[in-house]
Amino acid sequence: MPVRGQTARLIPQPEVTYGLYVAPSLSVVPRSDGILVQVLGDTGNFNNPDTTPNRAASEAAVQQLADVMARMQKPA
Repeated sequence: MPVRGQTARLIPQPEVTYGLYVAPSLSVVPRSDGILVQVLGDTGNFNNPDTTPNRAASEAAVQQLADVMARMQKPA
C-alpha cells in the first residue's frame, strides 16, 4: 500500500543530535546528510501513489519548526 508523505531537508548540522516530534503535525530527524523535516497527519496519504512534491507543505513545515525553535530560545 503506497503512503504519500511530504518531507523537506535542511543542510547538515552536526551539532543537532536530537529529534523532535511536534504533535500532531511534524517530525524532525537529524541525519548525517541533513535534517529531515516530515509533515505528519495529512489526510488522504494512505493508498495514495502520487509522488508530486508539495513545496507549500514543505515550506509550512520548516516555518513551523522555526517557530518552535524560536519559542524554545526565549527565556521564561
